[in-house]
Amino acid sequence: MIGLEHLYAAADLDPDEPVRRLARVLGQQMTPLVLSAAVAQGQAAGPHTAMLLDRQRQRVRLYEEVLAVVRAVADPVVLKGPVLAGLYPPDLVRPVRDLDLVVETEEELWAAARSLVDAYGATPSVFTLIRHEGVDHCLVGLDWPSDDPLCDSDFEVEIGTFAYAGDQAGIPLRVGFPSSAPLAQLFAVAEERCQGPFSVKHALDCAVLLAAHPDLVTGPEAEDSIRAFHLAPEIRELVAFGTRMFGGTVPERLDALADEEQARRRDEGAVDGPSRSGGRWASADNVRFGVLLNGFTRAEERHRAGGPVPGGELVHTPVGDYLMLDGVEVDAVDVEAAREVSADRWAAATPTPVG
Repeated sequence: MIGLEHLYAAADLDPDEPVRRLARVLGQQMTPLVLSAAVAQGQAAGPHTAMLLDRQRQRVRLYEEVLAVVRAVADPVVLKGPVLAGLYPPDLVRPVRDLDLVVETEEELWAAARSLVDAYGATPSVFTLIRHEGVDHCLVGLDWPSDDPLCDSDFEVEIGTFAYAGDQAGIPLRVGFPSSAPLAQLFAVAEERCQGPFSVKHALDCAVLLAAHPDLVTGPEAEDSIRAFHLAPEIRELVAFGTRMFGGTVPERLDALADEEQARRRDEGAVDGPSRSGGRWASADNVRFGVLLNGFTRAEERHRAGGPVPGGELVHTPVGDYLMLDGVEVDAVDVEAAREVSADRWAAATPTPVG
């Protein structure tokens, strides 16, 4: 289904150009897919190509192990990543950079995060609180080095208590999923538009989803879900991108749904069409960003406020202390002052470490 001809077309390159040039044009993240497509079409793989593809396959296997670790303490839904990679032809290597997981409760979120700290020495990084309908929803990120940090990016896992964050402007946070699992994956790909323009990888992911589920955006439950999740303009743009690579047309009903959603956004004074914001929820007043101060682990199940500190508010979590910012920027002096407060309280309280 996906061949070199599609990748050359996406890169706007003459098919007579060397595969290595195609890989450079499409970028480092796409290199494994380009090389595996070339090998699948009969081109010989040298030792460096074979090694690169093997590293990517090992990365996918490691994430399978990570999922097993998390599933021992929580019941996550996996979005994108391994799920989409599994839809590609078996001889194509779709890179999996990170793992996106959604759990129902904050208790599950911290249990999952703590399991990664214990199993892999993962370091907490991102922590975001989004207030929605009177409830604080959490997103926590953790990472740890690959076996070869000079060549391969860190392993990264994000765990949230909501399915889709939106852009907190035209597209609100949505906690749950559509009833269709394939639609849930399509929505996750479409949501990427909130963070920047679609790439070739997004178009390919959409193409394999539509190939596996031809009536995905036109079936009986699709219309209600697309409308309810406020993603019609993004899905239309994504499908249109794919049609430029693989042929076909955007369904008329999807066009109508996208126009309807754009009108709703205009009526509410929100962004018209797919968001082009360079910052993730940067201007939303219901979103708070956390800066990790200390990676203290606690035998607790939820985050809790620790009071005001320079630059914002101290928040204790089961995997670390964070400075929750008053805005989107903070002075380094304030971060260090807050870190000292966190360390002093840890030393004074002498909590029982986990494990």
